[in-house]
Amino acid sequence: MKLITLLISLCLFFPLTALSATDDVKEYSWFTIEVISFSRNKNSQLTEKWPFVPPIEVIEDITLTPELPDFTDNNQLDIIPVPDDEMELKKQAYSLGRSSSITIQSHQAWRQKGLDKENAPWINLSSKNERLTGKIQISLARYLHANLDMSILNPDWNQSQVSYENTLSDNSNMTRTSKQIPFISHRRMRSGELHFIDHPLAGVLIKIERYTLPTTETISSQALTINANEINPS
Repeated sequence: MKLITLLISLCLFFPLTALSATDDVKEYSWFTIEVISFSRNKNSQLTEKWPFVPPIEVIEDITLTPELPDFTDNNQLDIIPVPDDEMELKKQAYSLGRSSSITIQSHQAWRQKGLDKENAPWINLSSKNERLTGKIQISLARYLHANLDMSILNPDWNQSQVSYENTLSDNSNMTRTSKQIPFISHRRMRSGELHFIDHPLAGVLIKIERYTLPTTETISSQALTINANEINPS
């Protein structure tokens, strides 16, 4: 209950600014996206029952690295990683990290074009310890949409169950314990609002902001300002 109250209070910091068909989507064709994913620190022997499920479908995704190009040519995808010092959800990440009941698995931010579902990229959100793996897609139609395709390591699963699972046929009616629990969700989003996607074993915070891509003139002006300050420091 305390964790849910914390997350609700975090979400209330942000205004509800919807992106609908009445907005000029051409003017706001780029967006800054920031995502925090976390797992819940629950002990084994949970009251929830997790039936066996097949592995999630592998979809090509992008792993954010500083080496990704800022701007690609017309035949490639445009992705701009946002450096850590420009992230806006640091306070939220700090508050979540202080809770003994959760562990932050991934905190990433990037900028991308507002593309439809067929062309929007999937961004890898997998954690290093593989407790939470998968990806997220942010697409733009009449509204912004988030598609989450993730998998959570089952705290009740252990290696001794592998031989037992392998003895069961695909048509078996017996219940098998799944090593990976699906965390799949679709959510219509609002720009400028902090969204929370919940699961008994995990959660994801998402914030999307409109972004104006700097023009060549803007970059040149910024460079001139920097040079002037270096020559005449205040």
